[in-house]
Amino acid sequence: MFRGNFEHSINSQGRVSLPSRFRQVLEENFGNSNKVVLMGLPDRIEVYPEAAYRDKEMADLKLPDDDPRVLQYLAVQHFNVFEAEIDGQGRILLPPQLRNGLGLDKDVVIIGLMNRILIFSPDQWKSFMEEAGSRHAENSLLVSRMRGPKA
Repeated sequence: MFRGNFEHSINSQGRVSLPSRFRQVLEENFGNSNKVVLMGLPDRIEVYPEAAYRDKEMADLKLPDDDPRVLQYLAVQHFNVFEAEIDGQGRILLPPQLRNGLGLDKDVVIIGLMNRILIFSPDQWKSFMEEAGSRHAENSLLVSRMRGPKA
């Protein structure tokens, strides 16, 4: 599992180094694959190991795509998707379409979130956490209900 948060910089070619611990998790859990899938969302980039992204695609295939809301969800989720390779120095290229759309120009915050890695601009991360903090009690109750009764 990916855990922790890190601050890194994007170099002039648009590459960012993945934290060494995240590279270790990729190798231990997903073999020697140096490929990841980048998914651009309105406020962040999500980085998935190929196998984890395939699982997400398979789950999304089961959704009823004749519902316009689901189609909109799928369009946002899968519109800005890019495959990337981790180079020998542990860096990935963030495509210009993703960097420019999110205002990622120099510094980024990299978050490990279980099966994926999130990349935010510092301002987007601050806004995300402020909203998450203000809704924590409500979100905790929702997650508790989703998990169901304790055994």
